[in-house]
Amino acid sequence: MQNAGEQVWKDDKCEMRVWVPVPGVAVFTGKGNVQEALFVSALPVLRAAFPPDVAGAFFCDGWEIDGYESKFRLRITELVQSLKPRGIEVHVLMRSKIVAMGFSVANLVLGGDLTGHRDQKEFYRLVEQTVARVAKPS
Repeated sequence: MQNAGEQVWKDDKCEMRVWVPVPGVAVFTGKGNVQEALFVSALPVLRAAFPPDVAGAFFCDGWEIDGYESKFRLRITELVQSLKPRGIEVHVLMRSKIVAMGFSVANLVLGGDLTGHRDQKEFYRLVEQTVARVAKPS
């Protein structure tokens, strides 16, 4: 099922979705064997999701990722690194050992600031709570 405003990129190896429910919150979902070239197409949408004055969160749903190109891991790590100084929280949902390994490596590079999740319901409950918090006028 597709969320309103969700953008989708597909090729023969993978599918990626980006949903920005409110400015400052982005949900990236990958399926299959994630390719760097396809991720590059999603980068402008992901970067635009985080206005400079909003402290939100980036959620990466890797539940259905079977594998990925190493260049994809480098690109997503670079994106997260650019968000880190702005106080953007980063949450990663994982199931496979390959995603867990990539998460561990990225978390080391990023100084341990990533939060890993293994429960889909908990992960998406956190998405909902974060959307409600970020959408509240101050």
